[in-house]
This record gives sequence, structure tokens and C-alpha cells, in this order.
Amino acid sequence: MNLLDDKLILFGTVSSAFKAPLLTELFGPYGANPDLKPQKSVNYEAGFSTALLDNSFNLRVALFRRKLRDAIVYLTNGYTNFDRQNDQGMEIEPSYKYKILTLTGFYSFVDGTAIRNNVNTYGLLRRPKQSFGLTAAVQATSKLYVSANFRSYGQRKDITYDANFNTVYPYLPAYQLLDAYAQYGINGRVKVFADVKNILDKRYQEIYGYNTMGTNFNAGVSFNFN
Repeated sequence: MNLLDDKLILFGTVSSAFKAPLLTELFGPYGANPDLKPQKSVNYEAGFSTALLDNSFNLRVALFRRKLRDAIVYLTNGYTNFDRQNDQGMEIEPSYKYKILTLTGFYSFVDGTAIRNNVNTYGLLRRPKQSFGLTAAVQATSKLYVSANFRSYGQRKDITYDANFNTVYPYLPAYQLLDAYAQYGINGRVKVFADVKNILDKRYQEIYGYNTMGTNFNAGVSFNFN
């Protein structure tokens, strides 16, 4: 990390990671595979962050590259290891605060390839090349907080098998999600909240053949005993 001045920071990191299979992936009731290998990765990241307008506007930009070996992936017939997966891309994360309003956003671009049984997928599975989102949050009073969150995800390639058990790569359509959240503090220890997910009632799939929930709502009370 290099601090050029009080408003601009350059950073770069290299890291490695090791992920052992979960017990549910090895021995669970759905798609378990006791022969799964641990997933290993090497990650590279470089970019900058800056603060402008008396620190009310912040921006973070990062380029990344990741190399995986034995990536753990869930297919329609269960968990398996991919031989290799390489991906690279960029992330942009702006944020702006004005009085009681806070706006945060993100944009992500990622591309890459995965190798399974010496076959190249020519694209990452279940990951959109482009995605972006925006969150608007308002601290309306000292007790009331509300926010709305919009996200958009591009089309994604998946993997499955046709009626003749041949490997095919269908595309999952792009989709958008809108959520809302509100919280009210009754006192220093008790808060009530309400959360609405998928307000637009979008029908989408994150894995081919598996539907997700439409509009759903939950509310509750939280207690802090400290």
C-alpha cells in the first residue's frame, strides 16, 4: 500500500487461499461427493482509493486476477472439482454522503475460463460478465433508518446435461432485483425492522433448473443486552 497524499491511496496485494470441502459437500443428502479435493487459489489485486469533496465522495477502483485449482462447483448431478479456473476483471465502488442521505454503488466486470476434464468452458459458470447496483440509505431521524437496494446482473453461462446425457452450456437470462429495508429504534436496546426482498417479483435462476423466491417479506424485533 502506498499513501500518495491524504486523499489518494494506491494498493496491491498477492494472497493464496485453501478451502477444504464442507461436510455437506462431502457427505450431505444433496449431491455429496466424498472424493472432492480441497480448492486452492492465488489472488492478485491492485488499484486505488480516493476521497474528494471534503471526504463526502469516496471511490475505490481495483483490478484483480485469480487462479484456482480444483475449484469446487455444484452441477446438476452434484458437487465436483474443476481442474482449473482463471478469472480476471475490475471493480468500481463509489459512495457519496450528503447530510442524512448516503449513496453507494458498485460495478463489476469479470471474465475467464474454466477447465474440466480437459474441456474449456470458454467463460465462467454462473457469473455474469457485468453487474452493477446502487443503494440509497436515509437516516431519517435518530431512530428511523430506511434504505433501498437495486442490483442488475447480466446473463450467465451454466452447465447441465441434455436428454442424451451430453454436456450442454445453457445461458441464464439477466435479471434485476430491488429490495427495501426499514429499522426503528424504540430505545437503546430494542429495534423493530422490516425487510422486503425482490419487490419487482422477478423470476430468475442462479443455477439452471432451480427457481428462486419471488417477492418475500420478513419483520422482527432485535434486542441488544449489552
